[in-house]
Amino acid sequence: MSQRTPVNIALVGLGNHGRTIQQSAVDTPDVKVVAVFDPNDEEASAAAHRFNCPQMASYEEILAMEHVEAVVLTTPNRLHRAQVEAAAAAGKHVLVEKPIANTMEDGHAMRHVMESAGRKLMVGHNMRRNPAIRRAHALIREGRIGTPVSTEIHYSAPGGLFLAEGAWRLSPTECPLLPVMQLAIHGIDQVQALYGNFAEVHAYSRAVVVKGGAVDQVSAVWRTHDGHHGTLTSNYCSSVQFTTRFTGTDGTLFTTPHRFSLTRREDTDGKGEGPAYEEDYRDQDGHSFQEQMQVFADHIRLDTPSETDAKTGLSALAVVEALFKSTQSGKPETVEVVE
Repeated sequence: MSQRTPVNIALVGLGNHGRTIQQSAVDTPDVKVVAVFDPNDEEASAAAHRFNCPQMASYEEILAMEHVEAVVLTTPNRLHRAQVEAAAAAGKHVLVEKPIANTMEDGHAMRHVMESAGRKLMVGHNMRRNPAIRRAHALIREGRIGTPVSTEIHYSAPGGLFLAEGAWRLSPTECPLLPVMQLAIHGIDQVQALYGNFAEVHAYSRAVVVKGGAVDQVSAVWRTHDGHHGTLTSNYCSSVQFTTRFTGTDGTLFTTPHRFSLTRREDTDGKGEGPAYEEDYRDQDGHSFQEQMQVFADHIRLDTPSETDAKTGLSALAVVEALFKSTQSGKPETVEVVE
């Protein structure tokens, strides 16, 4: 166990994914939850009992607590900018769930205000920290698939089938390009971590089951500045599939959050079948969130890099924004370069 003083954090947004973040705090000795807030009294009360800490009546009360060093925001996208700006004014560090914001304008404003305040801003792109994905990326860098040829991102889930009418995710302004913003942004971040930033995208979208102007199916092609090409598929109305397939001259590597399989070209038959080398990481479920929380603590206490800073969050969001523009224009769109 670490002997250093834990970072005093407040958790804001406690239900659904917020429960996963709660567990990551439990698993990280270098943070101490000293306050919680959620508009849902039942969720807030349960979390306050879990951490033996105060349940605050508002976010403003959280920020007024002098001993709170940092806030962890698991809140709707539309709230991120205002909440981060308020945290900066109160002198707090911030870990905000992905996406960094709904728009590049908001994201840039968040980055600027936190840098001006001399506070840390980290974005919750946890999936690149996933053990199976980390290992897969290492093998690709070692040349195990040969020269990379193409990459297929597929991030989908059936959320659109169950969202209640009026849910914020179904608002085109509160959650632009719904499945990509909520799901495929994870795949985008992974690919950019491996191959560098996207340069151009060309996308199509439609509404299969959702109403009110939102879309729940997106297909796209993309290329990076370094010349890598690939495809992206993201649905909010189909079975869960969080996969990325990396194809190279010497083999294919298929990843999920729990495992990966590597099939070498020389081992496949004329129909693409053959033995695969596999590694299974299901016993490390939740590791990426615990690592994320530990990195946040180190970022504050030791000033170590966070890997998923504001620039990283903006670079992923820039792809989403370009994809959205492409669905509107019907043409390829350039992805903003974030300096």
